[in-house]
Amino acid sequence: MSKISFLFFFIFNINSISNYIILPIETLPKENYIEYPPKDPIKEVIFSEYYTSIFSELYIGTKSQKVPILIEPRTNDYLITSIHQMENNISDYYLNKTIFNFSPNFLNNYDFFDENKTSSISCDYCEERKKNIKDIPVSQVSCPAKDIFSFNQGKEKIKLYFELGKNIKDNITGIIGLGLYDAFFRKTSSFLYILNQNNITKNNFWFFDFDKNPENKGKKGRLYIGALLDEIYKNKYDRKDLVFANANQGYSYYKVNFDKIYVKIFSYEYDLDEAFCELVYDTNIIIANSKYKKYFELNLNELMKQQKCFNEKFLGQNNIYNNKNNLIFYYCKNEKDIKEKLYDIILPINFYSSEFNYTFEINIKDILIETNDFIYFKILFEEKNLNYWVLGKIFTLKYKFIFNPELKKVGFYPRLKDNNPDKNSAIIDDNSSKNKTLLQILIIIPCSIGLIILGIIVGKKIYGIKKSKKAYELNDDYEYLAKDKNEEDGENKNNFCKNEIN
Repeated sequence: MSKISFLFFFIFNINSISNYIILPIETLPKENYIEYPPKDPIKEVIFSEYYTSIFSELYIGTKSQKVPILIEPRTNDYLITSIHQMENNISDYYLNKTIFNFSPNFLNNYDFFDENKTSSISCDYCEERKKNIKDIPVSQVSCPAKDIFSFNQGKEKIKLYFELGKNIKDNITGIIGLGLYDAFFRKTSSFLYILNQNNITKNNFWFFDFDKNPENKGKKGRLYIGALLDEIYKNKYDRKDLVFANANQGYSYYKVNFDKIYVKIFSYEYDLDEAFCELVYDTNIIIANSKYKKYFELNLNELMKQQKCFNEKFLGQNNIYNNKNNLIFYYCKNEKDIKEKLYDIILPINFYSSEFNYTFEINIKDILIETNDFIYFKILFEEKNLNYWVLGKIFTLKYKFIFNPELKKVGFYPRLKDNNPDKNSAIIDDNSSKNKTLLQILIIIPCSIGLIILGIIVGKKIYGIKKSKKAYELNDDYEYLAKDKNEEDGENKNNFCKNEIN
């Protein structure tokens, strides 16, 4: 067994014992969107921030077909698309693509699920999914099914329920919804519910953890299901710091109410009103409300008149559960004096939540992106007036949130464990560390003395050390014994460390 396989085996078994799972996630490459690549190079920069949907992969069927699955926190949909589509009575809604168009290059590494290539599938009937006031189904037809899902490179297998979708919107390969449980959405067929009912996870909490290394630039990461942050990162987060806010203001969306949103100008606070803010992970931008739009445009007005800053708009829709809207973005010439001016006039936006008892902040460093020619703002505005905000990964990755669709709650850790203001806890941790160090000293010193005495006795017996030895011979013996003692002492310390780890 290779080192990588062994590591994967170890991680999987730890997860199984802990009753949570980890799915690898990646950002969907830009060639899989209909709008990409735009002919306008100026729009391409903002498109690369706006379109950042995420996907994972599942291994399904007797021969473990690898299928890419979009991750969508706005819905409870859980469908895997069949490669065999219906040929008759196809609705135009499902024929016309609006956002996604998976490229041949992307599908070289993946494929649509083929139910004819698995002997373990159970699928007795198919039905047309009915529309209601709040929900337009992502597929025209769904077939309740069960098949084997493989983990740990096929070493661990379990038969799970899923919906086999036909005539799916934009012909995507599949979707996993993480949204709130709602009367208009089928809770019992959601991915999180199925995992929990099969004792694969112990609860319905989930959170994202994106890689921060420069190579990935936040494009890869992990989705944790069935665990809290303080269970995964015990050294960073403390359960007693975890606070919750209600998130049931949207249909299936995670929206949190911020009691006060404002920009502080010296001692004056420019009020941007109370608002519901949606927390999302499929875009790297912020869509602000109409009041901040007025404030922003007022501050940028002089630079706009001087033809130093500009605005443009595009018709945007980055997920299949929203409608297309005209979005306005701003950019300025990348010149030193303009950049300095922007840092003076674009002040931090503060979001205060009484439920979290915390004030969040988005500053100019969070919202700027630079190219050789221009500076772009990652804050967009809709043409029509809005009274809510959409907070993308600029916000949701800056702060650590966890989500639970069953409880309809969003959790937040306001501080790291090292910064915990609880002095008693800090004293206990410090004393514990000191006691551990003292214990190590009390063990190592007697062992070292014992080794020295043993070394002298053995040395005398083997080499017949006599009192009449010459000075240089005694010196040689001393050097040899010291070396032997240090090696033995070092080996003893290593063994002690191994025992401590175990």
